[in-house]
Amino acid sequence: MGWIDAIAGNGMMTPLLPESLAAIANSMQGSIGHIIWTVCYLGTLIGLSAYGVHRYFIIYLYLKNRKRAPVPSRYFEQLPKVTVQLPIFNEVYVAERLLRSVSELAYPRELLQIQVLDDSTDETREITASCAEELRQRGFNVQLIHRVDRTGFKAGALATGLAAAEGEFLCILDADFVPERDLLKRTIHFFTDPKIGMIQTRWGHLNRGYSLLTRMQAIFLDGHLLLEQTARSRSGRFFNFNGTAGLWRRSCIEQSGGWQADTLCEDLDLSYRAQLAGWKFIYLRSASGRLAAHLPCGHSSFSCSIGLGSRFLHLRSARVASTHVAAGDSFSAMSARPRNWSIAE
Repeated sequence: MGWIDAIAGNGMMTPLLPESLAAIANSMQGSIGHIIWTVCYLGTLIGLSAYGVHRYFIIYLYLKNRKRAPVPSRYFEQLPKVTVQLPIFNEVYVAERLLRSVSELAYPRELLQIQVLDDSTDETREITASCAEELRQRGFNVQLIHRVDRTGFKAGALATGLAAAEGEFLCILDADFVPERDLLKRTIHFFTDPKIGMIQTRWGHLNRGYSLLTRMQAIFLDGHLLLEQTARSRSGRFFNFNGTAGLWRRSCIEQSGGWQADTLCEDLDLSYRAQLAGWKFIYLRSASGRLAAHLPCGHSSFSCSIGLGSRFLHLRSARVASTHVAAGDSFSAMSARPRNWSIAE
C-alpha cells in the first residue's frame, strides 16, 4: 500500500485516499476523450476543406475549358442503326409519354429499333404492350421484353436487351425523360471517332419552377451536370455515365465487361471500366441536345426517389408535376395524357 504525508512537516503517514485515485483516473479519461474529439474534429475539418478545394478546382477547370466545345471528327455518310433502350419498372403515369416521344425522334425508321425493357408488375405492362403494338402498326421496329425474374434489376434488364439489340449504338432513356426530336442526329456523328465509347447529354428539367424543392434540386443537379461533367470531359479527365440520357457504342460495353449487377451503381461501374480500358467519353452540355425530365416535387416523392419511400408516390408526383408545366415550355406537349391516349395521332 502506498503512503503519503497527510500534513506537510507533521511526520505522520496516512493511506492514499480512494478519492485521489478516482481523480487521477478521471483526469486520464478526460485527456483521452479530448484527444479523440480533437482528432475527429480536425479530420472532419480537413475533409470538408479538401472537398471545398476540389469544388474550386472544378470551377477552374470549367472556366479554363468552357470554350473547348467538342465537335464530330467527321459525319457519317450513311447513318448507322440505333437501338433505343427504355428500362421501365412500374412507370404507369409516364410510360405512354416516353414511347410517344421516342416515336417522334427524327431518325430513319428503318435504322431505329425501340426496345421496351419492361419489368413491371402493375398495369404498366398493359400500357407498354398496347403502345408497342400501335407503334408496330405505324411501321416502327419495336421489341417488348418482359422479364418475370428481375435478376440484376436495371443492369439485368439492360444486359438482356443488349443481347437482343440490333443496333451498333444504344441510346438509354429512363421513363421520366423526354428527348428532343433531333437528339440522335445531333449526337450520333461523334461516334465517327472509333475511340469514342459513350456520349452523355445534359439533363433538362420539365418542372424546375414547380416548387422551392424542385428549384433546389435543379440547382444541385446543374452544378453536377453543367459544371463538373463539362469540366471533367473537356479537360480529358474521367467522368461517368449518368444512367440515362446517353448513347453507348455496343462494342464498348461488350469489351468492357458488359452490365454487371454486383453493384448499386452499374452506370458508374461500367463507365470507369470502359475508360480504364482506353475508351473516351464525351459530354454535351448544349441545351439543344439535352433531355428533359421530371424532378420529384414533394418531400415524400423526393425521399422515395433516393430509395427511402414508396415508388408509387414518386410516380404520382411525376403525374401531378406534368400538369403544372408552363404553357410556354417547349416540352409542354409531352405532358401526361389520359389513360385512353392513342399513339397513332
